[in-house]
Amino acid sequence: MNIPTSTGAGPSFTVGPAGSGAGFPTINDALAAGDAAFPSDPFVIFVYPGTYAEDVNITRSGVSIVGFADQSFMTLLDGDFTFTPTPDAVLSVSDLVINGHFNFLGTDRGQVWMESVSVQTGDASPAWNLTNTGVGSQILAEDARGVNTSTGPALFCDMAGSSEVRLWGGNAIMRNSDLDNVAVDINGSGGFVFLNGPGFGVDGQLVVRGTTGALVSNLQVRTNSVAPVIMDGTANSAGFPLNAISTTSLQALGGTAVAIDSTAPAGAYLSYFQCFNLGAAAGLNAGFNPAQVLNSSAFLIP
Repeated sequence: MNIPTSTGAGPSFTVGPAGSGAGFPTINDALAAGDAAFPSDPFVIFVYPGTYAEDVNITRSGVSIVGFADQSFMTLLDGDFTFTPTPDAVLSVSDLVINGHFNFLGTDRGQVWMESVSVQTGDASPAWNLTNTGVGSQILAEDARGVNTSTGPALFCDMAGSSEVRLWGGNAIMRNSDLDNVAVDINGSGGFVFLNGPGFGVDGQLVVRGTTGALVSNLQVRTNSVAPVIMDGTANSAGFPLNAISTTSLQALGGTAVAIDSTAPAGAYLSYFQCFNLGAAAGLNAGFNPAQVLNSSAFLIP
């Protein structure tokens, strides 16, 4: 196993179990050392394969955490990872498995870059809890994975303003162990949430509420006896539909009335294109009137 010790772009620290040759035994020890040595400059923490029983809380900018996440070696954080940014703080995390929760909190604008991060939990709280309300905040995550084996969702997003959440990748998945529970819960008072495959899997319901615009494409959404998608959001902008689903398969394994259900709130708009209905009796419920369904093509019903 070739373990890097430098990115060539700035100072770095290493974390690893006893005997690994790493500089620190815990992520928090490395964070403290980085804060002391480089209070204003960015630094990288390489975390060797192993299990680290600790909660990680970061507020400052310029921290990059790089782990290992493959079939042979894995960096496992047995605890919660929380980012509560100071104004305009930037965080980067890659190749990490979190046995707990990832929380993006606070009221200041921040930016998160993530790649190949898995979060698994088993309680009523979301595995991915994105509730930062800073205007203009961003989280960009490739191949993000979330699993909740209890009643909570895998992903909960309740952000505000001109925030942007982008999750994409062929290995991305958000899963609840009960397919009739909510797996993805999108809420909020503004901004956009983009979920994009190809191959992005959602096992459980995908629910859109509030005024956050949701754009979903190239997904596979599976439930058992409930509608795969619930669109109850009121996102709109001068009549332009901000709730949109395209090139997505909606599979109700146990059969259900509709593939997309909604109360069709006044002012809400929905656009759908090439959505493949695999098992539901109908594509869209009667709650939407024609003026609320724009630029859309019919569902393909077996």
